[in-house]
Amino acid sequence: MLYSNTHSWPIEKTASFIIKRLLVRRLFQSLFVYALQVLDTLQ
Repeated sequence: MLYSNTHSWPIEKTASFIIKRLLVRRLFQSLFVYALQVLDTLQ
């Protein structure tokens, strides 16, 4: 993200991959919690 030559750094590539995985997992968890709250209000 900060560097322009991240393709030459496998460590930074794996770190960015792990960070993206964690962000996607957190996003899906928040969407799941939001869906549960909407279902609770609909009932």
